[in-house]
Amino acid sequence: AARVGGRLACHGGCWVPGVWRARGFPCVTPSLFLSSGSILLPAPGFAAWLAAGTVWNPLLVGISAGVGAATGELTGYLLGVGGGAVLDLKEGKLGSRAQRWLQRYGFCASLGGASIPNPFCDVLGVAAGSLGYPAKRFWVACVIGNTVKYVALAYLSSSVAGWWLLH
Repeated sequence: AARVGGRLACHGGCWVPGVWRARGFPCVTPSLFLSSGSILLPAPGFAAWLAAGTVWNPLLVGISAGVGAATGELTGYLLGVGGGAVLDLKEGKLGSRAQRWLQRYGFCASLGGASIPNPFCDVLGVAAGSLGYPAKRFWVACVIGNTVKYVALAYLSSSVAGWWLLH
């Protein structure tokens, strides 16, 4: 679904390398948005921006991917907001302890979870949404963490591609 949505968002031609150069960064952000929107399941957007890091400026690719991925992470947050009434995590001793912990360490936990490739950020997003953590703070932490991750990996893919082409 993310692959089809990414192709539609980029007018269907983004996945052809020659067209990628012409269309530019508008393909990176939607592909990572759709890829990160799948909760706990891997989606193919990861390969799209890895290829983009070999074609364009890795810093700009990483920033674009970070914003798209952080926006996609809001699906888990919204799932927590909608499912919070069903889960009823705010009630009881454990819920109040989790809410205090999230208010104290939520930004750092969200930033750290988004900085490394794992599904932890999805779980944290569901918990943050159900416990009433501010959406803007969660999104900003995810933007910073995802941008750090994707800039580093875009530079890595760019240097590996350059090395591979030279040898």
